[in-house]
Formats: sequence, structure tokens, C-alpha cells
Amino acid sequence: RVWENGEWGALQVVESPTVSLHILSGVLHYGQSLFEGLKAFHTKNGNVCLFRPHANAQRMAQGCWRLLMPEVPEDMF
Repeated sequence: RVWENGEWGALQVVESPTVSLHILSGVLHYGQSLFEGLKAFHTKNGNVCLFRPHANAQRMAQGCWRLLMPEVPEDMF
């Protein structure tokens, strides 16, 4: 998602081995970034399950608060 006009934009899933970052991104110039890995796995019947997404959302929210960044909505997880 992209943060624009005071809110998070629509989620986009893309098949790409690269990540595009704007040259003025704070992560490149000031080291301000936050990453929270979300674990997913296939079950025997072929479903995909997420491992503790609410815990990931809470850790992400805490990190955003610490870095004075906009919080990511829990429903993204």
C-alpha cells in the first residue's frame, strides 16, 4: 500500500522480484523503515494459513508509533 493524502491506498499484489522505491524515500536517506515478516504456510488440504497475523499487526503498530510513522491498519494482516 501507498500512504497518500493522509491514508493508506489500495493493496496491490504484484509478481515481481524487485521493489521500487522513490529516490527521496526516507529509508534511503535517513534509515527510517519498518519491516514485519508475516509467515504463511500450506495445509495438507491445500489452504494457505497465516501464523498469528494479529501479533504481527500489533508489533507493526508499535514500530510505527516508535518511528512516528502512520500506523498500518490491522485489516491488512
